[in-house]
Amino acid sequence: MTPSAEDSRTPQLLLASRVAWLHYMEGLTNLDIADRLGISRFRVARLLDRARKSGIVQISVSSPLEVDQELSSQLVREYGLAEALVFPAIDGPDDGPHRQLIGTGVGRLAARFLADILNDGAKFGVTWGNTLEQVARALGSVGAFPRCDVVQLVGGISAAGSSMMAMDVLSRFAIAAGGTFSSLDAPLVVSDVQAAEAFRGQASIKNTLSQVSGLDAAIVGIGSWSPPVSQLIPLFDKGEITQALERGAVADVCAIVVDKDGDEVTEPFAKRVIRADSDRFRKIPYVIGVVSGVAKTHAVHAVLTGKWINVLVTDSLLARRLLTEPA
Repeated sequence: MTPSAEDSRTPQLLLASRVAWLHYMEGLTNLDIADRLGISRFRVARLLDRARKSGIVQISVSSPLEVDQELSSQLVREYGLAEALVFPAIDGPDDGPHRQLIGTGVGRLAARFLADILNDGAKFGVTWGNTLEQVARALGSVGAFPRCDVVQLVGGISAAGSSMMAMDVLSRFAIAAGGTFSSLDAPLVVSDVQAAEAFRGQASIKNTLSQVSGLDAAIVGIGSWSPPVSQLIPLFDKGEITQALERGAVADVCAIVVDKDGDEVTEPFAKRVIRADSDRFRKIPYVIGVVSGVAKTHAVHAVLTGKWINVLVTDSLLARRLLTEPA
């Protein structure tokens, strides 16, 4: 193909270089450049395109944290997410120090993203768990965190060790945010439906749960029911667990149990759980799911399929499974 007269003239490259400098280095708009150089803004656009294609302009994107941008973009496209952040992980055992290292990286990404999307005066909801503990511990490394109010989305639990962990996670978020903290002073799972209704009727708990409608964001972990990698499962009795599995329970998010299609499993046992209302939870603008470990692949797929979260922060090993394994 014969090149056009414009393509074959060396001075056009010089002009393209000049236009590129004015646009990228001095920040001028196409119209500003057109006025300065006495050419049309359409020609400016063509020259900028030529500068990129000829190599005069070479664009690179760097991240302040480790992110696999390609996998992140693939997850966004595959699941229709608002955003995804994938921590690049080296394959290894799914437990022990290697697992801890990956969890730390994922937690750091989630903490940074949360700080970036929130403004002073915002309000966000939090749950607790091992993954959220990693996020909470990373909050001190993200620099200035916007002053926000924090709302607890799920109750605590009765086991002493886990209750202490939950309190530590929630307090770290509250301290980092520096605003008010609305706690949910109730167990996560109570003895029966009547007890749950009594707890929900308490003024402080009612007030906390009502604030879910006004949240700007929420950050949550994801539990797996098959295989069982969830802190919610041990709080039910064996009969209830069997019943949930028979109903297709695959995952839990914000203590909401869902099946493989992402539909909520609303059996009687779920009525004993003190947590944010499902419908209100779904309406939160940004729900950031933080999860690592390939054992949770089917659980995360179910949560994504049900659109319970719209931001995913995970590791590359799990991300690849989500993109290649059928549900």
